[in-house]
Amino acid sequence: MASRGSATLAQVSSVAGCSPATVSRVLNSSGPVREDVRRTVLEAVRKTGYIHKPSKRKQPLKQSSKQASASIVPSTGVVEVLLHRYSPMERVTSQADGLHVDPPAMVEGAKLVSENFRSSGTDFYLNIISGIMSQLADAGRRTMLQTTTDLTAPNLLGEINRKSNTGVILLGEYSPDIETFLSRCKVPLVLVDIIHPCPHDVVTIDNHAGISQSVDHLIELGHRDIGYVGAPYNASFAERWNSFRFQMTENNLKINEDWVYHGDEQIEPTAKGVASILKKTTRPTALVCANDWAAMGVLRAAESCAMRVPDQLSVVGFDDVDAASMVTPALTTLAIPLHQMGRQAARQFLINDLYGTDVARKRGACIRVAPELVVRGSTRSLK
Repeated sequence: MASRGSATLAQVSSVAGCSPATVSRVLNSSGPVREDVRRTVLEAVRKTGYIHKPSKRKQPLKQSSKQASASIVPSTGVVEVLLHRYSPMERVTSQADGLHVDPPAMVEGAKLVSENFRSSGTDFYLNIISGIMSQLADAGRRTMLQTTTDLTAPNLLGEINRKSNTGVILLGEYSPDIETFLSRCKVPLVLVDIIHPCPHDVVTIDNHAGISQSVDHLIELGHRDIGYVGAPYNASFAERWNSFRFQMTENNLKINEDWVYHGDEQIEPTAKGVASILKKTTRPTALVCANDWAAMGVLRAAESCAMRVPDQLSVVGFDDVDAASMVTPALTTLAIPLHQMGRQAARQFLINDLYGTDVARKRGACIRVAPELVVRGSTRSLK
């Protein structure tokens, strides 16, 4: 499939199964087209990401009411950008004597989008938001950014569903309340890094490609005894775990369940859990981690067990949060193009807003951005 915004009219017609002339008639409202064909064409436009540029030729002075109602006109209302987080976060700060981790605490409201809290992991969200806002600004759209700890709050849903809103771009932490939110949200919606089987489009990370790079990197360094450190269950972390199992099997490497830890997303509890693995007589030479916070927990565990990273243990993270380059040794990890991810989410929203979506569809499109391995000091070749 062509990259978003680079698709051609011919590609749209191929996906829709009709002629380019029919596609042109639908997009320019320049002739009669059956309703089922029109819906098929618009769905093909959405799937390919084709951006229609109306003809500059002089339009007829008179237009039938039927043609006028069928014209494709973008909305002019406000686009809500909603950041959700409901569980405590560990604030991580770099100080003269090293990296300090504060006890878990709720981070709410403006603090979630404050520059002062970048080192707590909210930089992940802030970079996505930056991409969303810049793309919508380029399109001349008005935006409103707000944060919430409760997706089912009546006042939140009331604000989102007001008539002045064009729709919502939702990002943040996966919540058990997502199903309730989706059922009560009455405006168009795009999800960012929240994988959920629903009619709405999702822009997320290619988790399989990321874990594949991690495992390949360790194998190239000579590692064969590789363990895994997971995080609390959600669809994204499940994909990473399943991808790890797949990559190990593909490379004829055994998964030792004694070297697998699925636990808390926070650093200190993870450190305690991983320490029990590192104290075993037979232990892994490398660990693949579901995210950077898990990897930082591994660094703490190694320190408590008097193990040197990377001399005695190689560690790979995922996400490349700001703190990943602040720890010692700096983490080898998967960098995600977060700004691009945000811009892609906004583009998808604009495409849907312009052309609409099939109200009968049960699953939306899932668009993935590819992470890239960043090699730092936490991995080395096996002696």
